[in-house]
Amino acid sequence: MERHHPAFFEHARTVLEPVLDRLGFSLAEEHYHQGSFGSAFAVYTRRGGELRLIWDGRDEILFADYDSRSLIDKRIDWLGPSIKTPEDLPALSDELVTKFGGRNAKIPNPKE
Repeated sequence: MERHHPAFFEHARTVLEPVLDRLGFSLAEEHYHQGSFGSAFAVYTRRGGELRLIWDGRDEILFADYDSRSLIDKRIDWLGPSIKTPEDLPALSDELVTKFGGRNAKIPNPKE
């Protein structure tokens, strides 16, 4: 089955997955919902929790959230910034690095 994820969602995943990998996250599942304005999400897991990268197709916003998988507390532990353009991806990357550690995980800046 061929996938038709939204272009910005795919671009964001291409940029952020190396960062997530260095932070110890692995892709566990992905979902695309054509009938829901093309919304999509990908779930990345590591010991102790899961991070979701979510594309809201109706509002054309990308965001991430993290759940520690606590059996006691079922709330979302962290919600990253909402972004609408590729220029905003470094802000999300920085937020991920700050929250989940790993100085070497930052997106390289080609201008430096």
